[in-house]
Amino acid sequence: PELFDELRNAIDPEDLANINYTSGTTGVPKGVMLTHMNLASNAIATIERLPFSSDREKNPKVISYLPLAHMLERIASYTFVCSGASTYYIEDVQDIKTDLVTVKPMYFATVPRLLEKIMTGVKVRGQSFTGLKKTLYYWAIHFAEHYDPEDPPKGLDKLRWKFADKLVYSKIREGMGGNLIGMVSGGAALSPSVMRFMNGIGLNCAMGYGLTETSPVMTTSLPDQVRIGSAGKPLEDVEIRIAEDGEIQTKGPNLMKGYYKMPDKTAEVMTEDGWFCTGDIGYLDDEGWLFITDRKKAMFKLSTGKYVAPQPIENALMNSGFIDQVMVVGSHQKFCAAVIIPDWDNLKKRFKQKGTKFPDSDKNTNADVLNVIQQEVDKVNRKLPHWEKVKKFVLLEHAFSIESGELTPKMSIRRSVVQKHFEDEINSIYQKETEE
Repeated sequence: PELFDELRNAIDPEDLANINYTSGTTGVPKGVMLTHMNLASNAIATIERLPFSSDREKNPKVISYLPLAHMLERIASYTFVCSGASTYYIEDVQDIKTDLVTVKPMYFATVPRLLEKIMTGVKVRGQSFTGLKKTLYYWAIHFAEHYDPEDPPKGLDKLRWKFADKLVYSKIREGMGGNLIGMVSGGAALSPSVMRFMNGIGLNCAMGYGLTETSPVMTTSLPDQVRIGSAGKPLEDVEIRIAEDGEIQTKGPNLMKGYYKMPDKTAEVMTEDGWFCTGDIGYLDDEGWLFITDRKKAMFKLSTGKYVAPQPIENALMNSGFIDQVMVVGSHQKFCAAVIIPDWDNLKKRFKQKGTKFPDSDKNTNADVLNVIQQEVDKVNRKLPHWEKVKKFVLLEHAFSIESGELTPKMSIRRSVVQKHFEDEINSIYQKETEE
């Protein structure tokens, strides 16, 4: 005990606690110097946003599946320890369905990709049903997709939701362990449709926002309030403002000391009056809820002069059960195009249901496969302004991966790497347009 007190008392809040490297989504990874004050203040403030506490819940359990080197999972772990919850670490995310049933957790931190896959899996599962059971199943799914946690069903609609919950939603939650009350998504923007669906099936699906440089949490939903599409409100003592060009800027006790041995890089991201420039574009609504539009560096300009934020388009496309991954391109071109990796397993099921033979080779150029994907693209295009419509696309057989350098550990696309790896495929899209 004496040694613990001695070590603790020797630490100053502003002492360096650890150096975490950025994911390198938009450039070379940089070592972010975080202090004890940065981490402690962020964990303590984040606890206040959890929809549970060890005081109210008996032996709360949480699961952890993201890399602990990633700041989202790092601060989540600190927060869960401080909250009194028991943390169960998952070695392989492929086993998460089994682990959810085994551990029966109450909560977890995640990135959008897992929730997108859960939603897609739930939708596809209904294809195995027939008759009235199938009709009721998809009626319930459709009902959940239009759920608004700030304006929950009332009157007759409330009775309909309870009916859907008894028939469908409770079964989905049971498949996730039965004790799950919710999750918080971070690392990238969560699609509003996924957010509605998760809340609609009876889970508190919150969204948070931050960067490694901010320890990382800047904003999260409130414990008893989730606003669809919003990354939440600032944590206690964290300040946010929007610059003239729409960039989100922040300061507070969670802000890093700087980049390790990179004083010039540190100066580049700080304003003269001490605000950190996040590199993200967004806005605050009248009640102080933050909405993220896209990465500043991810936005591109068409040759027509129109600016395009690709992430919302990509999120909409990935809501399809037949699209696994996608990257929208078009910088300095006349129109937007996309590199798409289909969900081959779901396509096989569709072909089987239709009695069509699934191609053994050249899947990415098969006319029937292209037709299914085109239909999904058309659905999204109908809701987009003309300059954001995906006019053409190319299909890839193999998914982007962390091993190939195309994805960061938090599953975000490294756009420059994908552009380089598939330069010929992307150029072929626009070359065909020129020839036509």
